[in-house]
Amino acid sequence: MKSKLIFLFCLFLSLFSSNLFSAEFSAAEEQYIAEILEKRMTLRTYDNSDQCIQAAESFIKENDENSLYKNGSQEFQLTVENLLKTALYNCLYEKDMKDPALKTLMTAQYEKILDYDEKNPAENRNRWYNVSSSDIINSTMQFLPQNQAIKLGLAEKDLYDSMMKIYPDFSYLFINSGLWYMFAPAIGGGSDVKAMEFFQKAIDTAKYPYEKYYACIYYSQLLFEKNKKSESQELLSKAEEVLPGKRYIKLINLLNDNGYSVFYYTNNREKVDKKLGL
Repeated sequence: MKSKLIFLFCLFLSLFSSNLFSAEFSAAEEQYIAEILEKRMTLRTYDNSDQCIQAAESFIKENDENSLYKNGSQEFQLTVENLLKTALYNCLYEKDMKDPALKTLMTAQYEKILDYDEKNPAENRNRWYNVSSSDIINSTMQFLPQNQAIKLGLAEKDLYDSMMKIYPDFSYLFINSGLWYMFAPAIGGGSDVKAMEFFQKAIDTAKYPYEKYYACIYYSQLLFEKNKKSESQELLSKAEEVLPGKRYIKLINLLNDNGYSVFYYTNNREKVDKKLGL
């Protein structure tokens, strides 16, 4: 009798664990997310940031009329909005990182996420919702008090750690986790070794071209910072195979040729732009 109770208890635990982050989107919704990721990547094909902004805004307008989006759950709608608004943010930031529209765009979506999260625990939410919301939060942190931003950053790490136990082949998750460890200070848990591990996992588990493209770029730039130039260039070439001959890779090559990684550029853009005449 005792062994039977133990078995039932273990079965209960296994069922409970398998249901963590178990909310799933339909096959059609998953496909729509894949299409959005593809569109986001194509924004790198435009000749300048104005064209990029125009295309991102068009994607948002098209989505507003999409029946799958309009008839989807609130969580699915927020996920789609997160992905598209992050894309627009990136285009706006590329043109002018001090554009006041950046704060308006991000904080409005951030408030929607906060409201939803208060009513829906993380363990009950879809994986795409969680990672796309983290993207929004990361871009909003600059507009929040420092103590609040630190708290959000630590919560993000805990979320990623929990999700990786459930989704060992979710490339987008590994990209985000790699970036967390890349940018976090060592005293706060940051680790280049961990970042490398997760970027490699992101490459190995990439399901969509978008994931392979950015995983290769980020890993290449971390290797560049470690003075592993040949390995870095090899990964950049793999990224370019996904999206050939476009301006983002050209920018990265220009930065690398002048001794800068894209991570350094992100944190020192004004200085680098001035020095390189960008």
